[in-house]
Amino acid sequence: MRPSRRNSLQAAFFILAAFGALPAAAQTTMDGTNCIVFYPTPNGELARCARLLPKRHPLKATTLTVTLVGDPPNLATSIRLSLDGAPPFEVLPLHAAPPITQSDVGIRFADMNFDGLIDFGVLTTAAAGPLGTYQWFIFHPAEKRFEADKALSALADPHADRTRKRIVVRRLSRTPTSDFYRWEGYSLRLDERIERVCTGGRCTCRHLKPRHQGFALKSTGPCG
Repeated sequence: MRPSRRNSLQAAFFILAAFGALPAAAQTTMDGTNCIVFYPTPNGELARCARLLPKRHPLKATTLTVTLVGDPPNLATSIRLSLDGAPPFEVLPLHAAPPITQSDVGIRFADMNFDGLIDFGVLTTAAAGPLGTYQWFIFHPAEKRFEADKALSALADPHADRTRKRIVVRRLSRTPTSDFYRWEGYSLRLDERIERVCTGGRCTCRHLKPRHQGFALKSTGPCG
């Protein structure tokens, strides 16, 4: 009988805890994924996070484990990816200092390119705050590998709008701005910018389209 997905995740955490180091349960800040933080660190392992994969995933596994490796307390220099407790199938280079504490691990899981498959990002610095920059890794099903995405990683706090299949980046300033990006294959391009302009208690939104090195005004109207 095949084990349930919940039992598979529980088994993954028994594997995570089977070390001489003292593990402490933790949760990621963005999506509540359960992680294990190690202190002292066994073999340079700083933290491990296990994520259930959807059924019929190209990797043909139940659980993806992401292990941050580096120097304590939180200098991560590589990522080890493993499936169902097996040895790593991929090792990714990394240069980041994400938060790694008993209550916080700077890893974020999300389907960022809307292909139905989980991607993940690592917060590059513990001091980045709510608009922190992540190093994003996108899953490529044909190669069955994760690859770093420079364009997505350059955006501050990107959010996936699954309804309209676009990446949204919002900036708060005297003129609040929202940038909307769309995927063309594995290339991310800026599709639209909306600026919210308020005067005398009334607000209008300017819709701009990228053109050459700047923007062209598309329309102006009430903000939705």
